[in-house]
This record gives sequence, structure tokens and C-alpha cells, in this order.
Amino acid sequence: MKTILAVLAKGDAKDRLAVIADIATLAGVSVATVTAGVLTLVAGAGKVDVENLLGAIIFSLFGLAIGCCIVAAFIWVVVQLSKPWKAPRGVQSLLICAAWLIFFIIVLYAVSFFYSLISSLRVLG
Repeated sequence: MKTILAVLAKGDAKDRLAVIADIATLAGVSVATVTAGVLTLVAGAGKVDVENLLGAIIFSLFGLAIGCCIVAAFIWVVVQLSKPWKAPRGVQSLLICAAWLIFFIIVLYAVSFFYSLISSLRVLG
């Protein structure tokens, strides 16, 4: 991450363009992956129209944005917890483990919520 920020801040135009192209490629693949899953479920119901298509795309992008925010918040918390403290080292390690555990619980809950939401949409469709 520091390398990417250094290239964006101090690199020449060619290096900055390469970094932006890489980020755009990763974002495009992420959007396509998330959207394709929801579109598959919409198409499986047999009702593919403009409303369902836009709803699936908006739902997918909203979910992707929330997921990115959660991951960014998790990374920030772990970085802050990894800085040296005056507290004993064991306390810091336990807090980092707790942060990882909370992150895994959030991911599992999100998957469960998404599955229940999609399965209820399939029943209604």
C-alpha cells in the first residue's frame, strides 16, 4: 500500500497511469463478480426486465461498497492495534485476535444474511 501511495504521489505519469489501471481492473472484476451472482439469481426466476436488472445491479454495488468499507475499517483497526503500546504484549495480541474474530463473525453474518435475502427473493419471484 505504501508503494502504491508513493507511486501516486511521486511517480511519473506512466507509473501513475499503470497504478490507476490496475485499481480500475480490480474494481471492474469485483463489480462484475458480485453483479453476475445476483443477475444469475434474477435470471433463474425467469423475470429479466429493466427493473430487475437495475435492482440487481444497484443491490450488488451497494453490497460491494459496504463490504469494501468493512474491510477498510478492519484494516485500519488492525494497523492501529499493531502499533507499539505501553501495555503488555499479550494484551495487544489478544486484542488483535479479538479483532480478527469479530471480522470473521461479521463476514459469516453477512453471508448468512445475503443467502437468506436471496433465497427469499427467489421464493417471491
